[in-house]
Amino acid sequence: EQPTVVLPVVWAGLSEHHMPFGGTITLDYDTLLSLFRCIVNSVQRHGFNKVLILNGHGGNIDACKMMAQQLSLETTDVTVVAATYWLEAQSRLEPLLEDQSNVLHAGEAETSMMMRLTPELVDDSDLASHRTAGDLSFLLAGQASFRWRDLASVTPNGVLGDPSTASADKGEQLLEAASDAISELIRDPDT
Repeated sequence: EQPTVVLPVVWAGLSEHHMPFGGTITLDYDTLLSLFRCIVNSVQRHGFNKVLILNGHGGNIDACKMMAQQLSLETTDVTVVAATYWLEAQSRLEPLLEDQSNVLHAGEAETSMMMRLTPELVDDSDLASHRTAGDLSFLLAGQASFRWRDLASVTPNGVLGDPSTASADKGEQLLEAASDAISELIRDPDT
C-alpha cells in the first residue's frame, strides 16, 4: 500500500473550447498555473514530496504537462507528475467500449460513468438522437499538426460519439479500470 492524500477536485480549468455552450466557466493558463503553484507549495510545506496532478478534462491535457514541468523546475525536492486518467488507462478502457476506443466528451464512456455515479443527472430518454462523429480529427491540420477549434464547430450538442451505447454496468467497469490504472501509477516507484 502507498499512503496517499487525495485533495478536493479543482472544478475549473481550461474550457475555452466549450464557451459556445451556455454555463461554461473557463480559466486562462496563468490562473490555472498559479492555482496549482499554490497547491504544490502548500503540500510541500506539509512534508509531501510527490504530487500527481490527475486530469479529467481534454482541454487541460497539454496545460497539465506544462504545469508539471514548470512546477518541477520551481520546486525543490518535489516530484510533480501530470496524468490524464483515460490516457493512463486506455489499454484497460478500450476493450470495454463498443463505439469508441477511449473517453470522448459526453459519449459512450462518460455517459456510462455518469449513469453509474449520478444517474439522476442523465436523461436517457433519447440518447440515440445525440449521436455525433466520435473522433478528434477536427483538431488536426495536415497529418499530425494541431489547430484549435471550439467543440461547437463539430457538434451541436457537445457530444462526441454515441451515448446510446452507455450503461451503468459499463460505467462501473470503466471506473474500476481507470482506478486500477491510476492506483498502479501512484504505486510505481518511478512516479
